[in-house]
Amino acid sequence: MDMQAFMMAYIWRKNIFCFLISFTIITCLAWVYFSRTGPPHLETIRSGPWFNGTSNTLATLDLVQGKIDDEIKRRMDYIKIMCNTSVAKRYSNNFRSSLVKKTIYTFTPRERFTSEDVCFCKIPKSGSTFWGRALYMISHPELADEIETYSGIEVHGTLSDKRAIPCNDSMINNSKSFMVTRNPWTRLYSAYIDKIYLEKYAKLTAKLLETENDSKVIAENDCQSRIVSFERILKQVISWASSRKDTLDRHFAPVSLLCDPCRYDYAFFMKQERLEQETNLALDILEVPGSLRSRLDMTQEQNFIKATVPNLVKTTMSVFVSNNHSCLSKNDMHRRIWRVLQIKGLVSEKLAFPNEVFDNQGSSVVIANALTDYVLENRLESDVAAKQRITFLEKAYAQVNLDILRDVQRIFELDFLLFGYRLTPPGFKEDDQMFKDATALTDT
Repeated sequence: MDMQAFMMAYIWRKNIFCFLISFTIITCLAWVYFSRTGPPHLETIRSGPWFNGTSNTLATLDLVQGKIDDEIKRRMDYIKIMCNTSVAKRYSNNFRSSLVKKTIYTFTPRERFTSEDVCFCKIPKSGSTFWGRALYMISHPELADEIETYSGIEVHGTLSDKRAIPCNDSMINNSKSFMVTRNPWTRLYSAYIDKIYLEKYAKLTAKLLETENDSKVIAENDCQSRIVSFERILKQVISWASSRKDTLDRHFAPVSLLCDPCRYDYAFFMKQERLEQETNLALDILEVPGSLRSRLDMTQEQNFIKATVPNLVKTTMSVFVSNNHSCLSKNDMHRRIWRVLQIKGLVSEKLAFPNEVFDNQGSSVVIANALTDYVLENRLESDVAAKQRITFLEKAYAQVNLDILRDVQRIFELDFLLFGYRLTPPGFKEDDQMFKDATALTDT
């Protein structure tokens, strides 16, 4: 009996020892896995493998053949995990979905090269003009030559006709639905430049000028210097978001409210920061035939410039001609267009305004064509262009009150969480005390 008891105790101890060893090995393997793929909490966003430490955006893995499906699945699984955090649920309670008007459209490919319809969540200042034009071309390839020349106003104007109809919930969840996200900090600045600096929102710009009290911004006798500050439009965004009566303008609204990814099961999403690289990914998923692919290949810099410059000139001058609220002259607006090209990093900040290109007697089409050629001849190297864009962006946020920046973080909280963008504004360090605990984005 003593020997039997001894053997039973020995076997029991051996089993316990093996269990502890196995548990330790499994725990170590799990730790290694999550350190590479990112655990399902906020720390993934701040230091996970998707981050590119040199930029203010989420780094995307190289999309090589055979890894596309894995990358797409990883992105969408990540969103699903984040949508179940208490942060996401609290955000949904704080910001009502009716704050913005959703516009998710369906496009039915005429040639049926894909077996499913395409649902696209239109997000202003996040590739919406490019993808609106692209999807029209995919839906109506026989009109590709005409659609390719559309200005942004014409592209978005046709969303109300029979070429595109709203997607219902079932269609979004059971189609090749997608959206394009963008860093909230850069998207807000882009919206400000396009709608306020270029005065495409004429009435709003005039109204904001009336309430702008910064004497350094407004000069009584100099119309060209009468510019609504970036801080002023951010104050307006905060006012819209806080109001129970107003609707938040879609150009300044969070992507998470516009597309509601926690509610809808999108097939995939892209990032505006990598639009050139990820366009081909989307075209693969949408099964776009080769006859259209060359027109939509944004990895070719010339294609990007030829799409951007004419659209900028045509849309800006079209609105300017009908603007009865601005004191700007035609030459003033031309100079602002030139400045925007510098802000976008398409030409050097040091390059003088080309009077010979902006012929005041020429039509918008003539100027657009001449300016496109001029930009192609004087375009910057990609690394120089990127540095110039960042410089403009950082200078803009450096002039904004810190309390306003904290409020912006709160409004765009879910965008930062779901899509992996850094909370810290451009130009600020990660360890700045002002933003170290900003918005308390922890799953508590």
